[in-house]
Formats: sequence, structure tokens, C-alpha cells
Amino acid sequence: QFNVTTLANHLEVLDGNRNIEKLNLGYLVPSYYSRRKLNRKIRRCEKNDRVKSVCVQSLDTAAKDDQDRIFKWMDHFLNLDLLS
Repeated sequence: QFNVTTLANHLEVLDGNRNIEKLNLGYLVPSYYSRRKLNRKIRRCEKNDRVKSVCVQSLDTAAKDDQDRIFKWMDHFLNLDLLS
């Protein structure tokens, strides 16, 4: 498994493109993070107005508490009512 966007970006750099900007993306992998790091990443997404989307990877392998934390967070911002 590989990330197509990352591959495309890497090929651009190899081809000489040096126009590199930070992505306006929050990237979370809760199953790999400590609770403290997950909370820090969520706060960073909340505080940074430039973050326009969030990618949550491997949510199904995260601890139940972390899953609930992310669903609650998404529900708060998107009014999705995911925990009903």
C-alpha cells in the first residue's frame, strides 16, 4: 500500500520541482499515537485556520476511547451526530 499523492510529490521533486508548500491538511493516525500526541494533533487542527481537511488513517485499529474522541470531535465541528 502506498500514498499516491506522496508518490506524485516525490516524482515532482525528482524532476526538479522545488515549489514545496505545507499541505492544508490535518493528518491523524490515532492507532500510532499516544493519547497526548493525538490530543495535540487535534488541537493543532482546531487552532490552524489553514487546515481545510483532515485525514484519519486506520481509525478501525485505534483504541475505542480514541475512536470515540475522534467521532466526538467530528460531531462537534460537523454536526454529524455520529455517536447516536
